[in-house]
Amino acid sequence: LTGEIYEEAREMAPLQRGGRLDAPWSLILDEAALICSVPLEKWTSDSRGLGIAIHAVFQSRSQIRERYGREAAKTIWTNMVKLILGGMSDEEDLKGISELCGRHKEKRESHSNSPGPDGTMRQSSSYTWVEVETMTPADIMNLEPGESPALRRNIGGPVVVRYQAVWDRKDFKGVVTAYGRDAQGT
Repeated sequence: LTGEIYEEAREMAPLQRGGRLDAPWSLILDEAALICSVPLEKWTSDSRGLGIAIHAVFQSRSQIRERYGREAAKTIWTNMVKLILGGMSDEEDLKGISELCGRHKEKRESHSNSPGPDGTMRQSSSYTWVEVETMTPADIMNLEPGESPALRRNIGGPVVVRYQAVWDRKDFKGVVTAYGRDAQGT
């Protein structure tokens, strides 16, 4: 069913102005490796250009590799925007995400003391630039609840986003309460 709907959207896109769907369509695939066996390695290659945003949720990168194979998993991983939710603990995955976050330069200051000509101590400072990981694997693993690194090409590095679970939102609780009243006919 998912494949049929996707193929219909692909056929419709070139017929729209600009050759893409207007309005854009979001295909949301939760537990994509377990539930929905579709060729994501092919779909993610050109779907954005057609106005189709694919949101695939996986428990781990190894799950993607197991389902699609190593090379197809690389293609999927490369083509997708990455939003990493908490709980990740696989060392290889954490290192890979840390590498994707990149490196930056930090200014480091060092101080030294040396005796002056009159016997007093002279203090001097020097500065060096050191390249460090933007987010270490430990930084990623230990993000606060409700924080997530988002990785996308051309935004200059990772962005840590903050989110709130929908069931913790006051407006959601009001909707649920109203829905319950409506369902009971009161």
